[in-house]
Amino acid sequence: MNTGSIKATFLHLTPLLFPVVTASLSSGSLGQSFWLFLLLVTVSIVVVPALIIRFGKKSTDFERRHATAYLNFQISLLLYFAVLVGVFMLLFMNLSANTSGSYQGINSPAGLLVVFSVLFLLFFVFLIVAFNVRAAMAAYKGNEYRYPIAIRFLK
Repeated sequence: MNTGSIKATFLHLTPLLFPVVTASLSSGSLGQSFWLFLLLVTVSIVVVPALIIRFGKKSTDFERRHATAYLNFQISLLLYFAVLVGVFMLLFMNLSANTSGSYQGINSPAGLLVVFSVLFLLFFVFLIVAFNVRAAMAAYKGNEYRYPIAIRFLK
């Protein structure tokens, strides 16, 4: 007998819709207004369903707990992403100031940094996907789930 929640299950899977939506929207010129629109679509896909479930009157306590865990995870990801962007900007600005104008490929410090940055980003994305799938499976089975790397901002 399944005691889980379909709402909570789909809530954890909503970030996986982001590549599908961006691929369908990216046909055409990529102007500044497009990126603003893409940001609004991203926020509506990732955050709005969780807010509706968390504050909705028809939601159960189980669904609210999953929505809270999900929102904490998304806020934590935003914080981690901001820190990573800051670190990478400092590293790239420092490398661009100290290197000559010639391109040396992967043998240069900038090339190695680009390779490691891409590998780390891919690892981070696959880790996020794995966490979201595990949370969705727990919600479907009726189990509680706390994201391992999430900071508990909301109680």
